[in-house]
Amino acid sequence: MVNSYTVFNLFLGTLTLIGVIFSAVTWCRNYLPSTQLAVFDKIFLETKEVFECAKCDNLLVDIRLQTIIHQRFSEFVGILRHTSKDAEFPIGLS
Repeated sequence: MVNSYTVFNLFLGTLTLIGVIFSAVTWCRNYLPSTQLAVFDKIFLETKEVFECAKCDNLLVDIRLQTIIHQRFSEFVGILRHTSKDAEFPIGLS
């Protein structure tokens, strides 16, 4: 005869194991490269937008600084294209 405590413990153990596996998968998903690249892409687009606004408002009057920043943007896009084939890139930085 099966003890009711044994069935209850088996049920709780299975439920706990499923919960731990689900939590681990959810936690690890945030650190996968596809998620990280999406976050970096959003930050990059926001930074480019701030740069374009500053350039339109004539806050960056030094032409050398503008060319250096544009070169850095181009280098960053090149690195992203090399590491991720599925990422979408800004139109003006090809």
